[in-house]
Amino acid sequence: MLSKSVKKLSIMVAILLFSSSLIACMKPSVTSAGTEAATTESTAASSSTDEQTLTVWLSAAFVNEIEQKSAQEDWVISGIIRDFEAQNPGVKVELTILADQSAAHQTFKAAAMSESGPDIINLWAGQPIFALKDVLLDLTPYVPQDDLDNIISWEAVRDGFSADGAILAYPTQGSDACGFLYNRAVLKSVGLDFDTNPPKTLDAFLAALETIKAAGITPITADDQGFNSLLTLSLASWWVQMVGSETIANESLGLQKFADDANFLAVIKTISTMYANGYINVDYSSSQDSFTRFVKGEAALMGGIGTNYVTLARNAMNPADVGYLNPPDFSSDALVKDTAIGGTGQCLAVARYTKNPELAVKFISFLDNKENQLKLLKMYPMLPIRSDITVSDLGWDNDAELKKAFEVGQRYSYWSDNSMVPDVASEYYSLGTLAVTGKITPEEYAAKLDEKAAELQQ
Repeated sequence: MLSKSVKKLSIMVAILLFSSSLIACMKPSVTSAGTEAATTESTAASSSTDEQTLTVWLSAAFVNEIEQKSAQEDWVISGIIRDFEAQNPGVKVELTILADQSAAHQTFKAAAMSESGPDIINLWAGQPIFALKDVLLDLTPYVPQDDLDNIISWEAVRDGFSADGAILAYPTQGSDACGFLYNRAVLKSVGLDFDTNPPKTLDAFLAALETIKAAGITPITADDQGFNSLLTLSLASWWVQMVGSETIANESLGLQKFADDANFLAVIKTISTMYANGYINVDYSSSQDSFTRFVKGEAALMGGIGTNYVTLARNAMNPADVGYLNPPDFSSDALVKDTAIGGTGQCLAVARYTKNPELAVKFISFLDNKENQLKLLKMYPMLPIRSDITVSDLGWDNDAELKKAFEVGQRYSYWSDNSMVPDVASEYYSLGTLAVTGKITPEEYAAKLDEKAAELQQ
C-alpha cells in the first residue's frame, strides 16, 4: 500500500529514490529490517542494568536522501532521539531503519507473534494497522489530551475509522494534499489562467482540458508508478468526497459492494473517458518520465503528485511557472468540498508485548510535538500533522502555492487506498490502471474488487 505514504510515504520522489539504496549506505550503528524478521543490534551492551531500552523501527520517511550522505549522528531523527534520551536519563532508544516499508507489516506481525519485534513500529495508517490490532497496544488510555487536540488524522488510526474506535497508533511524519501541478506559461499560451480562474467544477475542468488538447498540447501527464497514481493521488478525492472513508472500508471488507457504489462507477467512468478523449498521456500505464515532460513544457498539468512536487518542480524549471491545483469538486452533492486526497499515511504503533507502554507513548508524543515536527518538515516539504503549526511557522506566508496546498490540506479527503484492506488495495492499484486506460470497464473493475473482498472473507 502506498503511503504512501506511500508512496506515501509514501509518493515523494526523494524518498522513493532513497529507500532503494538506504541499506547500502546505512551506518554501522543502525540496523536494518527487510522482508525477514528484523534483528536489532544493541547499542547499549555496556549500559547499566536499570537502563530502560526502547527499540524503534522507522521507515525511510524519517531519513531522507540528503541525510544519507552525512553521518548518522547528524540526521534530524538522531538529534531528536538524543534530546529525548537527555530529557529521560536512563533511557536508551535503539533505532532500526526499515529496508522495505511495504514488507514491514508482515515482518512485524511475524516478530510480534514471538514477541521478538520492536516496542515501536512505523506502519501505514488505516486498514493496514486495523489488520494488526491483535498485536498492537490500544493506546487510548495513554494518549495525552493535548495530543488529541493538536494532532490531525486521528480517524486514520482509530479502529474502523470510528470516532470512538480504539487508538491503535499515532499519526506521524507529514500530511499531504495531492492534486496537480500546472505550468503557467503553457496555460497562458492557450488563454487559460488557473491563478485567477481555476476550474471549480468538473465541467469547467474538462472544458479546460479540451482547450489545451485543441492547441496540440498534452493536457495531463502522469506516471502509473505501480499504484495508479493519477487515481490514487489526484482523482480519488472525487470518490472519497462523495462517499467517505467508512463506505470504502466497508466495501473492501465485503460489507458493501463496489458494484453498487454509483459514485465509484461514475468517477472511474469519468477518468477513463478523459483518457479516451486524449486528456491523459497515452502511455500512462508505462510512462516513467512525466515529471521531465512537465518541466519541459510538454504538458500543461502533471497528476499523481504530492505537495513536495511543488518544490521539486521549482528546482527543475522556471519557479514562476509552477502552480498547484487541487481537483475540482466532482459534484455539488459532495460531502466535503474543495478538497484533495491527503491526511497522514504514516503512523507509529506500539507492540502489545512492550514492557514500557507509557515510555513508548512518551517517545512518540515527543517525536510528534510541534518543535520536532517543524525540524522534520524542514527535511520533508509536506504538510504538518499538527493543527497548531501555522503557515508562518513553515515560512510560507509569501508562498501562494504552498499556502494553497496548506489550506486545502485542512479539509483533506483521506487516502482511498489506506481505507481498504491491503489485498483489496493491491487490486485497486493494478486493475485501476486497466480501468483508466479502457482495458476493462468500470463495472468489470468493481466486480473484480468485490470478488477479491469476498475471497478474503472465506
